[in-house]
Order: sequence, then structure tokens, then C-alpha cells
Amino acid sequence: MAVRLALDTNRYTDLCRGNVSVVETVEVADQVWLPFIVLGELRAGFAVGSRERATKPSCAVFY
Repeated sequence: MAVRLALDTNRYTDLCRGNVSVVETVEVADQVWLPFIVLGELRAGFAVGSRERATKPSCAVFY
């Protein structure tokens, strides 16, 4: 059975921070989806966040 996973904004953040349980879950998934609203939240957060320079490389996939 294929494992399909949709990440919300909080789990994406956890994944980027290396949260072990989230990383392990993503590693076994056959497909990982980011809903459109999550992409919008991430892009908006990257644009107005105080760490724009540090996060810009990680958000390049959203542009």
C-alpha cells in the first residue's frame, strides 16, 4: 500500500528543523504533498520574516 502524506505548515517547519519523528515519517512516505495553502503560508512567512536572507535558499523551490 502506498503511503501518501500531506504536510501542514507546522510539520514542514518541524521537518526543516530535523524533528526525528517527522523526518522518519516523511522518509517512509511514497508521496509527500504540500497543500496550496501551506505553500502560500510558507512563501508569505519567508517574505516578511525577520530571517529572510537565511530562509531564502530553502524557499527557492516555491518560486
